[in-house]
Amino acid sequence: AGTTVSWALLDHDAMAIVNERDLAALRHRTWDEAGRLLQITRARLLERLVGVSPEPDEVWSERHAFGAMLRTLPLHDRLHADQIKTARIRG
Repeated sequence: AGTTVSWALLDHDAMAIVNERDLAALRHRTWDEAGRLLQITRARLLERLVGVSPEPDEVWSERHAFGAMLRTLPLHDRLHADQIKTARIRG
């Protein structure tokens, strides 16, 4: 929708505070529930992505909030996948 992402102006410490606040409501979930929620959220995101028109090009550019988010998403996903893997290994 062109809205600037909520984390755009946050530094690492501020982002940690936001993440902790947002995750508080999810802490009661089991690993399986959390995994299902991630899959559902991912599917919804993909549905929305498919519905985005390829025009105008500006929407897909790094100058647009949407394009900027998509450019950071793969690395961000990988970071969280590694965190989940580490947490599961540690038990």
